[in-house]
Amino acid sequence: MKLTTGDVFSIKTNVGIGFLQYIDTDDLGIDLIRVLEPINESALISQNEIDKPERWCCGFTINAARRQKFVDYIDNFEVPRNFKTPTQFRSKHLVRGEMLGWFIIERNSLKRNLIQKLRKEHLKLSPHGFMTAALIIERIESNWHLKEWC
Repeated sequence: MKLTTGDVFSIKTNVGIGFLQYIDTDDLGIDLIRVLEPINESALISQNEIDKPERWCCGFTINAARRQKFVDYIDNFEVPRNFKTPTQFRSKHLVRGEMLGWFIIERNSLKRNLIQKLRKEHLKLSPHGFMTAALIIERIESNWHLKEWC
């Protein structure tokens, strides 16, 4: 399936149906998605629900997840006007289990900047890297949000 910006997919969890919105694909073939806020009993979603701020953004492979029946295509919706494609992400810097700080990673260049303490603007940065369907499901089921990831 050829992906189009705004395509929305459902993902089944133990707490209901979650939703993912495709944004774009990077040079490595990893799809950038928004993990949307709503969890519904059915696979119905409205533009108003899509316009709400997302839980987080991440790398994902939509078509592989479709082939494995983890996600189902719903429809194409507008990406919210106030959504800006992330240019930075964050990642914990762990060495032998000890946290030494946070990497702030530029999306296009993969340049990393190590900081010791997150500032307010860093708390809004999504995790760097690729997530599997199982990890997305697990985080939706635990009601995981960026503000809790410090």
